[in-house]
Amino acid sequence: MKQLAVGCDRERHFRTSKPMAVTTGDIRGGSRDRTHLIGDPAGIERGRVVRVAAIAAGERAGWPVPQGLLDRIVAETSSLRQSPADLERMATAIVERAKQDSNNGTGPRAWDAANADANRYFRVVFGQVIFGQGWLSPTQATREDTGGGSSADYDVLSAASGDYSSPAGIARMRDHAHRHGVGWMANHTELLRLGPAAIELFARTNFQRETYTGLREVGMEARQIERLVRRAEESGQDANEVGRVTRDSIRAFGGGTLQGQREMARMFDDFHANPADERAWGTVHETLRHFETHGTPEQQAQSRRQREVSERFRQSSLQLNAGAGQATVVTSQAAIITAQATTAVAALSTATAAVDDIYGAAPSTGPAVVVREGANEPPAANPPPAAVPSPSPPPARLGG
Repeated sequence: MKQLAVGCDRERHFRTSKPMAVTTGDIRGGSRDRTHLIGDPAGIERGRVVRVAAIAAGERAGWPVPQGLLDRIVAETSSLRQSPADLERMATAIVERAKQDSNNGTGPRAWDAANADANRYFRVVFGQVIFGQGWLSPTQATREDTGGGSSADYDVLSAASGDYSSPAGIARMRDHAHRHGVGWMANHTELLRLGPAAIELFARTNFQRETYTGLREVGMEARQIERLVRRAEESGQDANEVGRVTRDSIRAFGGGTLQGQREMARMFDDFHANPADERAWGTVHETLRHFETHGTPEQQAQSRRQREVSERFRQSSLQLNAGAGQATVVTSQAAIITAQATTAVAALSTATAAVDDIYGAAPSTGPAVVVREGANEPPAANPPPAAVPSPSPPPARLGG
């Protein structure tokens, strides 16, 4: 019951919450008001709803959802301003389709971020689910946008066509970046190829060009940086501060070479892909413990800063997974209650049929009507006393 109450509260939050106002002065290089584009707390909550629903769907089906698929579902679906119930159904439908295709051997063999086959597959499935099941139409407006047009439609159309890397797709993503107040992304084709979800993520978190450039300088790739920013948002941390800490850690622990920095970046990215994974966390934990114990004073201090960031990533991921587990338990309990109720109704029907076979069916009667004589006459001043029934005679004595 507590879980159901939480769901009701979440429903009310979606209906009543509004994006935080952001004026032109809050976005560098802006020329008009973009109040609705960044600082949207409901966007973070939508991501949580989608993630929990996807994990729960996988658990119900006995199929652990691949982390790469989960990240794609969250990135694309949570940008749509639909009701929580619709978001949950979307995520569930995508997981069920992916599981079916995986069993049939028609799905991707790997879900890592760089897998082009996985990217194409997901865009096709995403478009088919969103359009095919009627949640959105290509002309439906689902987000208020003073710039004209629907950002959510833009996302879905781009996802369905799967052309983020084509010249036409790059041009649309460049326009998308300008409309969302992150025009600096328009000069980074590697970011535009990530699609509208990454653009909106950077806009929501106010992720800065300087932070991005610093991470690129120490060997992080665009997709790795997007994943880092997403984990920062999910854990409630400032994305730019997290980016600076991660940059300094890679630089401090990378041995002074670009190759060493890239290896350190891959280690952190493995952890960011699934902070709840024990193996990935164990590698990060041991690395930080090594520098805390044997490093220079600067490395020791940096290890402590990095541990605080990474532990918050892990805690947030564990909480999300726990929420998914609770949702699965509630769903299972509801199914059990429904089955018990169905069994009880069937048993009652069987018993009624047995009685009818023995005694015959009860005659059909209409609604009971009480008719009073003299209902329209005034009551008597002194109504006669009611007759007192005479006592029953004593039973006859036997043999006497």
